[in-house]
Amino acid sequence: MKSIFVILMIFVMSTNPTSAAPSPSTNNYVCPIDMNYVLTVPWNTSTCLNFQETLQSQNKTQTNLCCQTLLSLFGIALAKNLKKNSLFQLPNLSTSTSCLQDFQTKLTSLSLHSDIVSSCFEPLQFVITPNICANIQSKQDWFNKVGPAPLFNTSCKPDLSVSTNCDACVDQGLKVQEKLNKIDGNSSHSKDCFYFTILYIAGVVNEFGPENSGVMSCILELPLNSQKGSRKKSHHHTLVFGLVGASVGFIVIMFSLFGFYFWWVKRNKIENFIDHVDPWGEKRSNPRLRPNTGSIWLKFDDLVKATNNFSPQNFIGRGGFGTVYKGILHDDTTVAVKRIEESDFQGDDEFYNEVEIISNLKHRNLVPLKGCCVVDDDEDHNHEYRTRYLVHEYMPNGSLKDHLFPHEMEKKLLTWVQRKSIILDVANGLVYLHYGVKPAIYHRDIKATNILLDEDMRARVADFGLAKQSSESKSQLNTRVAGTYGYLAPEYALYGQLTEKSDVYSFGVVVLEIMCGRKALELSSSGTTSFLITDWVWSLMKCGNIGEALDGCMLVDNGKSYNIMERFLVVGILCSHLVADSRPTILDALKMLEGDIEVPPIPDRLLSLGNYMFTNGDSAEYNQNYYFFLSLECLTLELTMNPILVFFLLIFVMVTDATNSTRHSICPVSMNFVHKVPWNSSTCLNFKPLESKTKTKETICCQTLLSLFGIPLSEYLKKTSLFHFQNITTSISCLQDFQSNLTSLSLPDNLVSSCFDPSQFVTTPDTCVHIQTEQDLVHSVDPTNLALLNTLCEPDLTDRNHCPACVTQGIKVQQILTKIDGNSSHSQDCFFFTILYIAGIVNKLGPESNGISACILILFANLQGDSKKEHHHALVIGLVAASFVFVSFLLGLLYFWYKWWVKRTNVDNLLSHNAGSQEPSFSLRVRPKSGLIWFEFKDLVKVTDNFSAENFVGRGGFSLVYKGILPDGTIIAVKRIEESDYLGDAEFYSEVGIVSSLKHRNLVPLRGCCVVGEDESPEYSGKYLVYDYMSNGNLKDHLFPDMENQNVKQSLTWSQRKNIILDVANALIYLHFGVKPAVYHRDIKPTNILLDAGMRARVADFGLAKQDIQNKPQINTRVAGTRGYLAPEYALYGQLTEKSDVYSFGVVVLEIMCGRKALQLSSSGEPNFLIIDWVWSLMKSGKIEKAFDVSILMDGNSNRSIMERFLLVGILCSHAVADSRPTILDALKMLEGDIEVPPIPDWPITLGKRMFTKGDST
Repeated sequence: MKSIFVILMIFVMSTNPTSAAPSPSTNNYVCPIDMNYVLTVPWNTSTCLNFQETLQSQNKTQTNLCCQTLLSLFGIALAKNLKKNSLFQLPNLSTSTSCLQDFQTKLTSLSLHSDIVSSCFEPLQFVITPNICANIQSKQDWFNKVGPAPLFNTSCKPDLSVSTNCDACVDQGLKVQEKLNKIDGNSSHSKDCFYFTILYIAGVVNEFGPENSGVMSCILELPLNSQKGSRKKSHHHTLVFGLVGASVGFIVIMFSLFGFYFWWVKRNKIENFIDHVDPWGEKRSNPRLRPNTGSIWLKFDDLVKATNNFSPQNFIGRGGFGTVYKGILHDDTTVAVKRIEESDFQGDDEFYNEVEIISNLKHRNLVPLKGCCVVDDDEDHNHEYRTRYLVHEYMPNGSLKDHLFPHEMEKKLLTWVQRKSIILDVANGLVYLHYGVKPAIYHRDIKATNILLDEDMRARVADFGLAKQSSESKSQLNTRVAGTYGYLAPEYALYGQLTEKSDVYSFGVVVLEIMCGRKALELSSSGTTSFLITDWVWSLMKCGNIGEALDGCMLVDNGKSYNIMERFLVVGILCSHLVADSRPTILDALKMLEGDIEVPPIPDRLLSLGNYMFTNGDSAEYNQNYYFFLSLECLTLELTMNPILVFFLLIFVMVTDATNSTRHSICPVSMNFVHKVPWNSSTCLNFKPLESKTKTKETICCQTLLSLFGIPLSEYLKKTSLFHFQNITTSISCLQDFQSNLTSLSLPDNLVSSCFDPSQFVTTPDTCVHIQTEQDLVHSVDPTNLALLNTLCEPDLTDRNHCPACVTQGIKVQQILTKIDGNSSHSQDCFFFTILYIAGIVNKLGPESNGISACILILFANLQGDSKKEHHHALVIGLVAASFVFVSFLLGLLYFWYKWWVKRTNVDNLLSHNAGSQEPSFSLRVRPKSGLIWFEFKDLVKVTDNFSAENFVGRGGFSLVYKGILPDGTIIAVKRIEESDYLGDAEFYSEVGIVSSLKHRNLVPLRGCCVVGEDESPEYSGKYLVYDYMSNGNLKDHLFPDMENQNVKQSLTWSQRKNIILDVANALIYLHFGVKPAVYHRDIKPTNILLDAGMRARVADFGLAKQDIQNKPQINTRVAGTRGYLAPEYALYGQLTEKSDVYSFGVVVLEIMCGRKALQLSSSGEPNFLIIDWVWSLMKSGKIEKAFDVSILMDGNSNRSIMERFLLVGILCSHAVADSRPTILDALKMLEGDIEVPPIPDWPITLGKRMFTKGDST
């Protein structure tokens, strides 16, 4: 934010419209400012040392950098003048000339060039004029316009060398500038208001004055010489080291005691861990051999030795929540060591699960567990190794996926015999899991990656991290989904119905992959789903062409086995049937594969899941046409009696194919200029978009890239007369080419995706004066100003006399366009178009010339500022004070330091995963930009009365919620995320990272958080989130009260229900459109909608929320959300867009209007009611009024037509087809009656029917 502040200051001061005025030959005026500060201020002169050479060499970038530095330096003089004479600028041209001459004299005495000032500045640009920001000329004018502004004065008064003071001052400065903009009313004066705000802070508000290092670095951003003042630093360092050194002897003595304490904690942790994972309840310290399972507790040092210190040469690949390395134990046994990384937040859960389940299993088609290892934080190892390890038998032939879809050409394709054996092996492994152990085990993640191949190419099922025992598998509405997109059975993905048939579905998909040689789910270049193997094979079978699905390499020399191959393929189709009851058990499937029983006729499917269930319009169209084409041959066979129909079908497919072929766009402009233009790539070398410490540098990098990308945009304008690309695919293609060229310069491969959104370069009429083409701009500007622009910007702009004149006229044209448009928010677009017009059309040398790059395109990113300077003053004081306290109270401090260290480690982990955070660290308890407070655990204990039962509110996502009262009387809700909730880490990081940056009246605000380690309070260890307390609980309590609360809770009135629906819609609009990047909640349901004292709704629980940072679905992404509220395309295939939240919102609307739960279970735990099906059926039969909750029908204030409209919007939002759902913005307009509810398209399927396992539920 600070860099933007200074960029605009530099831009205004360097481009303020001036008229050429000759300097007087004699100057009788004396400069009222003492310029001696130029010699005393520790500024960095290196940028201007070779100014004349850079000027002659036409190195515009270096020249601009020098002039920018001098402008910051001269800003000190202007601030001093404001402080002394109360004027923001100099009173007349002669005074300005005199001051610039004095300025040059001081610079010359520093061995800088004698013409450096005249090369950078015109005297007129520093002369006061009334026709600028709010007509302000003096301090009194400022006070009359701005008023007292106490917060501004308070924030900018202290030492700005402290980073938090600097940030707070800049924030308040921006607010004051915004106020001045509104007073002035002329958007073209916005930059002048920035300029005046900076000078007012430096000259009037700050108590240290403009020559203070904090003001210079924070406000003026003057590059300071790191060598100046080194003696002072040396003195400080000597003091620090002296005081610290005095403590060394005592430290050595105490550390031995402290080391003993570490060992004692470690020992207790290991014993506690073994208690947790050992199902027999025995402590396993000595001996390490587990007698009942043979599972060994291995030493970490043995694993390090076995894997050659986890060397890259031993790296095998990545498994569920971890990386896998090959290792050789001391007895020469080859093993696979799976390292579960701490960053994989579900890893804890997987580790415990895998140890407990697989240690009891023994079968030739399962990968056996040989042992495990735990490395704690307090052990003497590098932080990267402090985690958990599983040791399995090594499978030398890797995973099935490596052979079906190899990356390396040398890998041999699987033969038919090998494929047949693998399928039978996997089936035998599943038969053992389902029938060979008690209770049965459901793997839940059968896929090609989790099937490993031994030295004989026989299959072994691996990775039991998500496995679940059948005794635990009863469906729960709040149970999170687990598995991998493309392999999830529909009834499990959508509604949580987990049985053995869920594994059978996944097995069927794997069989199809093996037999066909194609992936289960393939994504297009845009990240949308373009191919589903289940639909493709089904279509071929229905047409009688099932043989075409077989992998061609199997058919060579295996003609006699064709019937067996077809049988295996049909069994795969049957096992992957949409309807669970139509699938066989794995035991019957094995018998069919072996030919012991016949394969029954396959029941019809209700639809191809790929036809309708994807969110992007393009991909939906592609899928429909794709499957239509697959069915065409079948149709031609059946419709030979109607050749006219066949003819039109062929024409339709040909047109469709032509349309689809255009999607694979090639960028129409070359990006090779990246290697030719002498641009400074150093600003992007260490680009890390999630590290807020380098935010300034990253902004500069993105600004540099925008300037650079202006070259192809200008070329495109020159070539096509269009200012932007015609469609999104062209934009994506060009940005990909741009990134490829940047990557070839050894720059990071995430630069373009982190800086730009492809849609920002696509033509749209909703922009500056609706300009889309060159002709549009020409017609919009009057001929006189356009001719002047053409004249001034046509020559070589490397000439310093030509560039300012061109820029000045360009700004004038931009102001004309902005005035014609009438919308100040389009000012940037007008500026953007003017720059491209000059670079691509007007200038005779073209956009790749040095003059265009340095003079025009650099306006996209005017200042290549330095990163925020490090301030050492506070560090020195802190070290000195810490040393003194350390010597005085060492024993006590060691204890508390250890507690702080554990807590700080957790905080650092939080920050490393906190994508939404703007700050580099939480060194202060209050984050200056978000107001987030880090609470002390003892304070939370006090306000919740030691988390008493009386203060217990309820259970939220992975947590318990307690009521608390702060000392100031504020009532809060404390959400305790327990360590036993292994998903809690991920939820905590997500919630803090996202919610702390959100602010809306229909969201529950996050007040603060707390991290408690086991050493602080073993009973209460975990993470805590603190929210505003919502006195009326959650929506679920009012819609569906528990029996004990049934008489307490009153039914919601129609007015309350209406407000709640509108409130939730407004909250989602803010999340989808009000913040950038957009936020998808992913868990909208009544439990997560809280009601305040006025019964207004607030959306809560952002633990599963996801930011849309160019998010593309990944096949291996795990599902998140609550069954019954999951959109089909997301639950089944991971297609996450704003329409996923819209679906959940629609279900909630139906619950509110009908007073019935989204999904109801029978006494046996099986779904027997789906609200979306029930309401849909009533609507189709013309009996929609029967869906309303009786209590609102009896409400005297209810309006039947409005109620029906709300119900229809709920039906439309929860439509099975994503493209049929409205955006949440359109949904709100429908609810409020601003637009009509459109006719609701038919559903391809009633989702609740035929998708469950038991016959009676069907």
